[in-house]
Amino acid sequence: MAARRPFAAIHRHGFVRVAAATPTASSGDVAFNVQAAIGLAERAHERGCDLVVFPELNISSYAVDDLHLQEEVLEVVKELDAERDCPPAPVVGAGEARAQQP
Repeated sequence: MAARRPFAAIHRHGFVRVAAATPTASSGDVAFNVQAAIGLAERAHERGCDLVVFPELNISSYAVDDLHLQEEVLEVVKELDAERDCPPAPVVGAGEARAQQP
C-alpha cells in the first residue's frame, strides 16, 4: 500500500507548486540561455516546485533583425531542447521553424 501524504501536503489536494523564472539572457547565445534556464530549474526543483515557467523566446532571446527566426538558431534550439530532461517540468519559450507557404 502506498504511503499516504500528510493532510497539509499540497499534492494531496490536487495542487502543484509553480515558479516563474526570469533568467539572465544573452541574445543569440542559445547554449548560455539553456544553461541559465537549467540552473533556475534546478533551484526550483530544490525548493519543491513542480513546474517552472520561463519568458517567451527565453532560449533564443530577442535581438535586432529577428535573430530568433534564423535557421541556425532554430536548429540549435531544437537540438538542445531534445536533449534536456530535468525536473521540475520546464515551460520555456523558443522560436520554431514554420513550413513555407506556396
